Amino acid sequence: MLTVVLIVPARRRAELFAFRSKALVYLTGCLAAIPFLTQFAISAATCEQNPSWKFSISSALAITLIILARALTEEILYRWILWSALSRIGFRIPALIVLTAIIFAAFHAWKLSSWVSWVYVFSAGLLLGLVRFATDSVLLATLVHTCWNLASGLLYGMTHVAGIPETTPAVLCKTTGTIHPLDLLGITVSVAAIAIFLRRRRT
Repeated sequence: MLTVVLIVPARRRAELFAFRSKALVYLTGCLAAIPFLTQFAISAATCEQNPSWKFSISSALAITLIILARALTEEILYRWILWSALSRIGFRIPALIVLTAIIFAAFHAWKLSSWVSWVYVFSAGLLLGLVRFATDSVLLATLVHTCWNLASGLLYGMTHVAGIPETTPAVLCKTTGTIHPLDLLGITVSVAAIAIFLRRRRT
């Protein structure tokens, strides 16, 4: 955060942190999508309660701050620098959302265990791109990204999600590579809703 304040011009910082008047409405909707998409990941895995998991306020705060910093870094890279570069080239909003999501998922591919994991991360990229477009704010995309990683970290461990060592997940999940048909239907409906939203925004 300090680096951004020091090296980014004031006008660009305003672009980075500003958001439209209806941004909180979109933000609430996108945050509501996180449990559904997390359920999508769970349905493709075998999960059980981790008996060794322990909670403490100090460690939870430290982990949250680390994940927030990581999310801000990735959002500046993908939904600000890359987004702006592709926009200047001439890509329109739907292409910006999809391309940044593909690149976002590709750079996470090294730690993905199956195609289901890739779809999960790609879906996160689409959601974050939609937040970036709907709210015109990288900051709000960062908040959604942080919540997403916290939810994922509880299932798969913070080491897997944010590279934080010596942490264990609350639930032990192992991806199986298969998903429930209802989850596929849910993903299809979500994609259709996003498409309708983008079409209405252009009219």
